Amino acid sequence: MALVVASVVLGCGRDVSELREGEVAASRALVDFALGISDSDAETFSHPAWDGLNVQRARVVVPYDVALRPASDARRLKFEAWLQAAAAKSVERYVTLGPSELRKAANGKFLAPTDVEYRAAFEAFHATYPAIWLVGAWNEPNFPNTVLQSGVPLDQPTCASEDLESCGPLRAAFYYRLVVSICPGCTVAAGEFDATPND
Repeated sequence: MALVVASVVLGCGRDVSELREGEVAASRALVDFALGISDSDAETFSHPAWDGLNVQRARVVVPYDVALRPASDARRLKFEAWLQAAAAKSVERYVTLGPSELRKAANGKFLAPTDVEYRAAFEAFHATYPAIWLVGAWNEPNFPNTVLQSGVPLDQPTCASEDLESCGPLRAAFYYRLVVSICPGCTVAAGEFDATPND
């Protein structure tokens, strides 16, 4: 089982020793720290070691179109089993959306959804799974496995022009803003980035 640790940095990147006394107290009140696990298998929650971990948050990555799939779809069934198993253990569920294996470009890479496709998919997701309020809008937008409809890589760090079909970072930011607009009560991760060296 892979553990994931997330924290909010004190003082916007400054070391605590650099903060004045009043700033330290104020910053400590704002710190949010969560220890969780990222695993897409429902069996994780019934593993004999689970209860001893004292983990209260779990993350799963699912295709962005999971809620648009038929109820009998294998990937959807696996996700729903994960949701049920996590809820049965009173685990806070954190769902990150990512590419769909059902949509590939001619080069074999995943095809990023258009604004219309992503909106329809997230509206369906939010309507189908209203109890999910921790959301990652797009998994690892800097990972080189997805292209835009135009063929531009989603992970390309620079943009030839500032439009959604020519600029991967703009497209990823659009997904985030769309999720926030559809689910204002959700806590949305602005970015969960791949940590591949030299990227």
